[in-house]
Parts: sequence; structure tokens; C-alpha cells
Amino acid sequence: MHPFRADKGFRHFTEPIFSDSAHDEFSRLLAAVPAMPEALLKLEAALEHATVDLNGVCAVIRSDLGLALRVLSLGPVPLDPAFNTLEQCVLEVGIASLRTAGQTTPPLALSHRNPPLHADLLGLWHHSKLVAQSAERIAAEGGEVDPDKAYVAGLLHDVLALADKLGSTANLAALFKDKEQIEARRLAQAWKIPSYAIESIETRGVGFRCVGPVATAVAAAHSQIAAPAGHS
Repeated sequence: MHPFRADKGFRHFTEPIFSDSAHDEFSRLLAAVPAMPEALLKLEAALEHATVDLNGVCAVIRSDLGLALRVLSLGPVPLDPAFNTLEQCVLEVGIASLRTAGQTTPPLALSHRNPPLHADLLGLWHHSKLVAQSAERIAAEGGEVDPDKAYVAGLLHDVLALADKLGSTANLAALFKDKEQIEARRLAQAWKIPSYAIESIETRGVGFRCVGPVATAVAAAHSQIAAPAGHS
């Protein structure tokens, strides 16, 4: 990618595949997904320059689960091949939208008002990044899977747990009773998660349930990373 000054325009497609309460609840929750304060500060600083280095911007975004989810949701169509990777999405979205995403994403530090939730989210952020980095390395060594896709799928593999932790309504709690495969697809559609990452979300990185090459790489990575205490 090359630095550029002008914002690129894009069209939003918002018609949901699932026009039910699950989609509405997941869409509402996206606005509550936080990001690490240091990632938000780094993104703000990176976007202040007259000529923005999008490689640097992408590095900040892909380092943080919350920012990655927020930026991926700005893509017009989740299944569009042009938006298969996080880097391509960052390139297309434009500086103004990236800046707005950073300014409207709540910092994870605010969850100190709920210490158990704060600890759970910190553990989830750390675990997700470790799995992403390991999946990227496994994909690069194997040569059969795009390392960037493996990284994104690893980073997002436990977003059902994230939605579960952030949701407090009875409606959301009911979604997680023996229907994780269905809800993974609903969440993926509501949050515009790339199709190649959905299987890893459905399986939460459990290897024996994986079929696709990206999910298999994430499962191998997951098996190498010890889950933090209290994290499933």
C-alpha cells in the first residue's frame, strides 16, 4: 500500500440476511465493542499526518480486536472478494471513516467499572492476538493459506464469547443455547465479518470440528496457545 491524502468513497449495503432480533441485537452490540486505549491513541496519531501511511494504520488496526471489528464493519459487502483482507478494507474505507471509527470506539479502560468484565476482556484480547499471530505463522510456513486471512480469522475466532460478555439482555443469552453455528453466521453478517473467518467462529478454534484450510490453521494455532484463566 502507498500513502495517500484523499478519502475514497464507498457504498454501504445494510440489508440484513437475518432480519430478526438476533441481527438487531448483534448490530447494537458492535457499537459497544471496545479497543485498547493505546491502540486508539496510536490510530489517532497515525491519521494526523498530512500524508497517511496506510501500512502503519493497518498495523495498528490489526493489532486490536475491537478496531479490526469496527473497520471490517465499514466494508460495503462482507462477501465481496475486494474486501477479503483487512488491509484491502483499510485501503478502501478512507481516512475520514477510519478517523471516525477510532473516535467512536470506546476504550477498554472504561470497563474498570466492572472489574470481572474488564479482566475477561483483557484476557480475550490477549488470547485472540496470540492465536492470530500463531495462525499467521502457521499459514506462512505451510504456504497454502493466505497469512493475512489466517491472522484475521484467528483474531476473530472468539467473537461469540465477546458478544456474550458484552450482552446483558435475556434475548442475547438465549441465542447461545445449542445454536452457536446459526448465531455465528448471524453475528458474522451483522458485523460484516469475512466469510473465510466464519468457520473459526463457529468452532471457536476446536480442531476436530474444522474442515476449511483457514479454520484448520486457526485450530492448529489455538492448540498451541494456552487459554487464559477463566477463558473458554
